[in-house]
Amino acid sequence: MKKIAMSLATIAMVATMSIGATGAYFSDQASVKGINFNSGNANLVIYGQNDDDVNITDVVSNWPKTLYPGASDWGVVELSNKSTANIALNVSGQLTEATGWNSSRLKEAVEIKITNANNSVTLVDYHNLVWWNAADRNLNLQIPQNTDATVRMYIRVRTNYASDGVEVGNEVANMSLTNVKFVLTGAQAH
Repeated sequence: MKKIAMSLATIAMVATMSIGATGAYFSDQASVKGINFNSGNANLVIYGQNDDDVNITDVVSNWPKTLYPGASDWGVVELSNKSTANIALNVSGQLTEATGWNSSRLKEAVEIKITNANNSVTLVDYHNLVWWNAADRNLNLQIPQNTDATVRMYIRVRTNYASDGVEVGNEVANMSLTNVKFVLTGAQAH
């Protein structure tokens, strides 16, 4: 009996090895080459300008020159999303530079407001230049790729300081903030 069982086990083992040796599967490989991965970019431009650093007088014809307590004026700024990537840009802004900043209360008296092109929607209400300087501020404006957007930048001089209620007067007479730089940033919308 032991011999019969051993014979059957040997036959089963030989049969299994024979099937395994003759049961091969074919295989082959192919490759694809020349694949390129390119990233695009985010590109917010002042409409009609090729430079990232544009003088306001080059793009806004009616930008106010001289203001006084109670005066206000506005200018139009046209932005364009020229990103190579198919992305919308969320726009923010910050005042980053100004000559005469430390010597004047003018930065507390002058305020800027941003609206849409026809002034029907306020994107950012009036805030003084100190507020605009403290951080990059969301302008609540999203520009799709290859699209232009026009905003109005309003500027005014308060009649009273917001911080202490004191009347704005001679302490800002003949003062200047010059070479003011307002940086607009377009960041990819999520």
